[in-house]
Amino acid sequence: MRFFGFISSLIKFFIYLCLILIAIGAALFWFETGSWLVKPLATRAGNFFLAPLKLEIENVNGSVRNGFAVEKVKLISGDENLFALDYASVSPDWDLVLQGSDGVPFVKNIKIDGAQSDLDKVLKLVAHFAVSEDKEKEKSPLPVINPFNLDIKNVKFGTPYANLELDSLNLDESGKLFLDSKIISGDNVFPVKTNALVKLNPIEII
Repeated sequence: MRFFGFISSLIKFFIYLCLILIAIGAALFWFETGSWLVKPLATRAGNFFLAPLKLEIENVNGSVRNGFAVEKVKLISGDENLFALDYASVSPDWDLVLQGSDGVPFVKNIKIDGAQSDLDKVLKLVAHFAVSEDKEKEKSPLPVINPFNLDIKNVKFGTPYANLELDSLNLDESGKLFLDSKIISGDNVFPVKTNALVKLNPIEII
């Protein structure tokens, strides 16, 4: 009898444990996790993988269900800012996730508002972290690109020769692209503007 009582208690324990884990999973999915979970994890992971660089994130808001927004992100090398981001947000597309789509990305909206970077230094940094391989890799097929909305504003890239200021770039799910930018070299300003249609898979600009 004691044996069957032990088995019954053990089964009840596992049922309660499963219910608790389901409740925790639901809470992590629905409720705010950006500030207390995502921010410290992202900061630690960034500092680990990008060492000796330093990643600073002032604020993260959002949930797994609705997406996340980050504010005031900096990538620092010594006393120098290599990259600064004022605001960015990403909203997941759960329909694509549940459908098991083979394409990327699994997002509905990407928004960036305010970013500055020294492009020359960033490219040198990428070259520094790049791993060279003697054997040529087999070319893998390009992934399928899922349609999404992209909204970028107030982004500035500096180079030794000219600066690129991206005032606005909008791409919607139908592929309509609007670009308003300029290249500044000394006292010369060269506007770069376009309205186009972007076709995916393969990528074409019409």
